[in-house]
Amino acid sequence: MAPKLSVILPGIRKSNWPAFYKSVQGSFNDTFEIVIVTPHKELPEELQQYDNIKHIVDKGSPARCQQLGLVHSGERMMGSSSKIN
Repeated sequence: MAPKLSVILPGIRKSNWPAFYKSVQGSFNDTFEIVIVTPHKELPEELQQYDNIKHIVDKGSPARCQQLGLVHSGERMMGSSSKIN
């Protein structure tokens, strides 16, 4: 079953990712996934336990990473960044 919310995170500062995960987890009370697109080959150890994180390795621009995240997202319907459907 597809998650209700997919959050795409093109990122290089992996030390911030655990706090980001906890922020999403604390503010959304349904199923969600985080799609992290990054040049780093491994997730931080704190995040390796979660099965709702997709990790994609890519060394492209942030715009390309955003597009890859969208393609790999489990979300069936996407809205604008100002409105969550």
